[in-house]
This record gives sequence, structure tokens and C-alpha cells, in this order.
Amino acid sequence: MHTSLSSEVAVLTHMLEDLSSTDRRARDFTRSLLRNSIRETIACFPVYRTYIDARGTVSEADRGYIQEAIARAKRRNQNTNLAVYDFLRSVLLLEGPDNDGGGEHYRKRLLFTLKFQQLSGPVMAKGLEDTACYVYNRFASVNEVGGSPADFGIGLDQFHHGNIERLRDWPYSMLGTSTHDSKRSEDVRARLNVLSEMPKQWSEQVIRWRRANRSKKRTLSDGRVVPDANEEYLLYQTLVGVWPFEMDSDAEREELAKRIKEYMIKAVHEAKVNVSWLNQNPEYVDSLTQFIDQVLRHGTAKRPNHFLQQFESFIGSIKLFGAINSLAQVLIKGTAPGVPDFYRGCELWDLSLVDPDNRRPVDYDTRQRYLAELLKGEADPQALCKDMLEHLADGRAKMWTTMQVLRFRREHPELFSGGCDYIPLFAQNATHEHVIAFARQCDRNMAITVAPRFACSLMKGEPRPPLGDAWSDAEIMLPPGSPQQFENILTGESLQAREGRLLCREVLRSFPVALLSSV
Repeated sequence: MHTSLSSEVAVLTHMLEDLSSTDRRARDFTRSLLRNSIRETIACFPVYRTYIDARGTVSEADRGYIQEAIARAKRRNQNTNLAVYDFLRSVLLLEGPDNDGGGEHYRKRLLFTLKFQQLSGPVMAKGLEDTACYVYNRFASVNEVGGSPADFGIGLDQFHHGNIERLRDWPYSMLGTSTHDSKRSEDVRARLNVLSEMPKQWSEQVIRWRRANRSKKRTLSDGRVVPDANEEYLLYQTLVGVWPFEMDSDAEREELAKRIKEYMIKAVHEAKVNVSWLNQNPEYVDSLTQFIDQVLRHGTAKRPNHFLQQFESFIGSIKLFGAINSLAQVLIKGTAPGVPDFYRGCELWDLSLVDPDNRRPVDYDTRQRYLAELLKGEADPQALCKDMLEHLADGRAKMWTTMQVLRFRREHPELFSGGCDYIPLFAQNATHEHVIAFARQCDRNMAITVAPRFACSLMKGEPRPPLGDAWSDAEIMLPPGSPQQFENILTGESLQAREGRLLCREVLRSFPVALLSSV
């Protein structure tokens, strides 16, 4: 609001000053005081914007947001004449003697309010998504549009409660995991989430990497070291998130290095700590790209790249369990309350970063070929699943899961409408905390979603999918009166409940996730 959006603030200030000049209780407010009240209130806004319409209709929700923002701004500015905030609140809420909408003064207040709520959204976007989410890098997976660096996930009870609320209030809301605006694609975030299961090991790795790359840094004439510690930490997380499943040629390595440099240049400019789009610093950017080149350069027998050796040794199991997380995410998105959205290119693994990285051309020829193979292989789904897991890197497992879930939704629309039931399911016995399960039910038809949670911890880091006996004696409890016979839509296997219980080692015998349809 002080820089890139200052002109918009100035327009609002002029309008508010005009309104205050005709109010005997506000006519002594200076332009500076009015401008600061606008800035502080927008900065304290709890949501992107209000939705007061051109008729002046103020919903109770919007009224609450405005009052909350005003109250927070007053608490943060005790050295200011707080009456200016009361005046601003009355303007935003269209309060006044001519609030019937017939007077000129009312129309000016309404115009101010409409322009105010057009500014609060861009300020939130620029301040949170385009600044804070590039600064607070302690866990980049949560620095996402619609998310917050302060939030670190939810428990199963909260997960189910959220689904029940969505089914009740917003049954056709969009479930988007990757969009054109995402800071990191769905698969990058799913992979980074694995790090949350190994904080000690991750911390030790980063310390080793910092030590290995210390000599590659450069000190500028003003004393700054490039990159700084925060930028370096973001780089390591980014490399973990986007490192390809397979990388066999020098051209692929060069392409990865190019993408990483483009992303980091954007990240440091958006963070506005060492450089910004308004204040360019070619020397800083050049030093940053040189550091990345050296970090990713293959070593020789005489001068090995210890960082790359350590990194490639570490990333193997992360790639596997990240893929398991992605499969769980696809299945849950496709069967939870709401309407699943699929961003182009995400049919297979998509390890993309923020634009322009996520606008790269999609290889549709490969996708068409894989789709034909899957359609041919569905005659023997168990053999197909075995082959897909043995070749997990090609992404067919994700395409198969997506394809089968969407086909099932098309064939059973009644299970995914606003009128169906959502039933939380819970596991018991060993490994129960690693099971996510819920049922969608309409009359006697039932579909059950089963997916792993914290698969890396379940497997104790051993790089293999969580199948069969890995689930020990964990079992999913079905509600009384539930169907007892099911078919696994992903594997074609038949399953029989035992006294209202499904054994996880049978449900997840051949594939890491399961969609069960009652027979």
C-alpha cells in the first residue's frame, strides 16, 4: 500500500477526505490520518474482501468482517486518534442520516465502500501470496494460495468435520489441488509433505548441505552473502519438490537448472528482502544463479560435488512416498464432498512451480499413449496395478486412479450429489492412525475411500509402497447395517467384510489406495 498500490490508496483517501469535510465530527481529520486509517484497516482485514453490492446491501458476515478489521486496527494504533476508525467504519457500513439511499452523501459513501473492497483483495494477494509466502520458508508446502505459512495440517476429526460441513453448505464447491496460480503443484506439495514426517533427518541433511555448499557462496561489496540463509533453505526445499523421478541426460539436467534459476530469481524478487521488482540488483541475481549452477554441476573424480551425492542419496525414498501422498490426494479429491478440478498436465506426475513454470507445454502424445495402454490393461487390473507400481516413475498410477475415480463418479452420480451421505470411518488396532477412510452412501449403495496417511512413517522410511502385511491387523469399522460385499474399483478385487470390519491388509493388498463399491 506504500508502494505498488499507493495510487489506489490515494484515490480512496481523496474520497474519504471529501466525505469527512461534510461531517462536523470528522472534518478536522487530516489527510494523513485518513490515509493511515485506510491502510491500517485493510492490513487488518480478516478476508480478501467484502461483497457489499451497488444497492448497498450489507450482509451480516460482511458487517462482522468490517467491525473485526476496525477493532484490530484500533488495537494496533493506540497512539492515534481512534475516532477516525469509528468514522471509517460508519462509512463502510453505510451508516448515516440518509442511509435510505436517496441522498448525494449516501451515494458517495457507497462509491467509497465499493472501491475500498476492490482494493482489499489485491492488497491481501500482494502482501500474503506475493510477499509473505516467499519470506516465511520454514515449510514451503504450506505457503500456498488459500493457505497460510502458520498452518501445519489438521487431524482426522477436523478433516471429517470439514467434509461434513462442505456437504451440508457447499456440496458443489470446487476441490482444486493445482491451478494456474499455485505456488507449487499438487505433486510438489505432496512430496514436500513427506519432510514433515522426518524433521530430525531433514534438519541434519540441510546442515550437511549448507556445509558442503558454503564455498560456493559469494560476498558482495556491501557485505551481503548470496544467497542468504533463508533463500538457501528455500532452494533446498524446492529441489526436493521438483527433482525428476528419472533424469538420464545432460539436457534434462540443464533444463532443470534453468527452471530452478528462473524460479529462484522470481522468489527473491517477490520476497522483497534483498531485491525487488522495483529495485533491481543484477549483481545479486548473477551471484544467485552462479550459486545454483555450482550446486547442480556434476563433480569429477578429483573434485566431487558432495552436495549432489548426498542429495541424490536422500531423495530416493522421498520421491516414492511423495507419489503415495499424491495418489491419496487424487482419490480423496475425487470422492470427497465437492467437485474435483484437474489442472491440465496433472494427469501424470506434475512437478511444477509457480508460473511461468506451470505454463509449460503438456506432452499430450505421451498421455494419449498411456491412456490407450491403461484401457487395454484394464482386462486384468491386478496385473496392471503390479506393473504400474514397478514403474511408478512414469505416472500411469496417477492417471489410472484419476481415470477410475472419474468413471465411477459418472456411473454413480447419486453417491456424489448434495443429497447423499458422508460417513467418517475409523480404523483400529496397530497402524490405525495411518488410515484415512470415509463412505459416500445413497440408499443401499455405498462407496468407501481408503488412503494411507504418513506412509513414510508407517514404512519406517523403507522405500516400498505400504501394501498388504505392512498394515498389520488394522481394520476399518463399518456402520451398522452397511453392505458386506465390495469390489475394489482400482484393482478389480472382491472383498468381504467380517462382522462389519474390513481388514486394511486386504483392502490395500495390491495398490496403495482403494475405492470400494458395494456389491
